[in-house]
Amino acid sequence: KLLQVFENVVQVLGIELFTAAQALDFRRPLTPGRGVACAHEFVRRHIPHSEADYYFKDDLSRCAALVRDGGLLQAVEGEGGALA
Repeated sequence: KLLQVFENVVQVLGIELFTAAQALDFRRPLTPGRGVACAHEFVRRHIPHSEADYYFKDDLSRCAALVRDGGLLQAVEGEGGALA
């Protein structure tokens, strides 16, 4: 059960990451802090912004993979140092 809970958490974090990236795009020209900007840039290198509604299951899966494989964490820590 713990593994299923972990996978569910990864999926939720992927959804949050995806929606946060879209939200940051819509908030321009406001700029986020350094760590958030780095995370946003990392997501946008893998998943482009979209203006139109579409079936985004593949994008959500990619975001979950970014969380799962540690790439997002490495990118943010590379910019701002180790996270506590």
